[in-house]
Amino acid sequence: MHLPLIAPAALTVGLLSFVSATRDISVPVLLYSPSSRPLSILMLEYTFTGERERGAAIGVLVTVFVMLLMVGTRLFARRLLRERA
Repeated sequence: MHLPLIAPAALTVGLLSFVSATRDISVPVLLYSPSSRPLSILMLEYTFTGERERGAAIGVLVTVFVMLLMVGTRLFARRLLRERA
């Protein structure tokens, strides 16, 4: 396939998205309330209080969830394309 040609661009886009997401904390701060805390704020609190293992565990869980969502969406889209063809 064309994976060797796409890999550098995909890596660059992924890194830029990751850096942008880690620096943009304004939306989770606006969603924060004592009764509900977004996972990003909880992860940040754990990091600041020295509980880095808990923060890392939350980060891994969020990453796995997003990856499963992406794979599911991709499989669904692939199935739709096959049905149309």
